[in-house]
Amino acid sequence: GEAIDGSAEAILAAIEQTGDARPASATQEARSFLEETLQAGPVAINELMGLAEERCISPASLRRAQKQLGIRSHKTGMQGGWAWELPTAP
Repeated sequence: GEAIDGSAEAILAAIEQTGDARPASATQEARSFLEETLQAGPVAINELMGLAEERCISPASLRRAQKQLGIRSHKTGMQGGWAWELPTAP
């Protein structure tokens, strides 16, 4: 990027005045990713971790988002691995 002239206070004040949205937290980003990815149904954890890594979402953020969203983890069979799925509505 380009160099920005001015003090940190002046730069932050300019951002506050323009009303630019603050970046989402890592957990918020992970929540959005999980909601979007799991919308169509359960996904294998290994696949989820790979997709999250491509989007620079850490495993820790993914686990926090899992807990916040109430995402279930279940075994996909005797030979299968584990998958995550969104909770079903009551």
